[in-house]
Amino acid sequence: EIPPELQTEFQQFVLASHAAGVGEPLSVAQSRAIMAARLAGLAQGGSGISVSAFEALMALVEADVTPLVTRFGSVGAADLAPLAAIGAVLVGQGTTLTADGERLPGAQALAAAGLAPARLGPKDALALVGANSGSFGLACLASRSLDTLVRAADLVAAMTVEALGASLAPFTAPVAEARPLPGQAASAAAIREAVGGGDLAQGLIAPASLQDALSIRTVPRVHGVLHQAAADLREILTVELNSPTDIPLVDVA
Repeated sequence: EIPPELQTEFQQFVLASHAAGVGEPLSVAQSRAIMAARLAGLAQGGSGISVSAFEALMALVEADVTPLVTRFGSVGAADLAPLAAIGAVLVGQGTTLTADGERLPGAQALAAAGLAPARLGPKDALALVGANSGSFGLACLASRSLDTLVRAADLVAAMTVEALGASLAPFTAPVAEARPLPGQAASAAAIREAVGGGDLAQGLIAPASLQDALSIRTVPRVHGVLHQAAADLREILTVELNSPTDIPLVDVA
């Protein structure tokens, strides 16, 4: 048991002992994604964090103060070190990273933003580091990139169909939905939408051949797998971001 008079000092110890990341720094966007993910988790309850500490972290995000977070953690699970680096800046320690790559001491960055170092109470430091927000913050960025890739793949397919004068029959709803796979239907629908205003879709030009190459006819099936993977990832991340994932989990019911 930590004596009450040592609680504040112990919070500093928790952060300092875990802020031991190594490697290249994450980008500003990546670091901010981790901060946003941690705020989302803390907002669900179950962390035991104080209102003042939660608001201090939120103020850090709103003031565009971005802690420098390195790519690899060297203490236990990979999320501990990145989250401790964020917590260190919150209390006026650590290092920050500006949008143009400049590094500033945490205390200096807080002062420039008009913020005072947070004074953490019992459980606050553990609440800041004891979750998987580092992994899921980065996963959210990866999910957005994957969504962009999925959309780009369908647009490239649509342009190919239009350029080759391919048959649109494999992309019609009855054909695509004959096998009830959501990803397959989604890909076919995206391609139909993309070519919808073109000469091929309006019947102004006839398809170049009766049966196109397999690589054209099976696009919804192939892209459908990618659609489904992206959808599954979004579903998992949505659950995680809206759930208390703290270790330990505080139940006050």
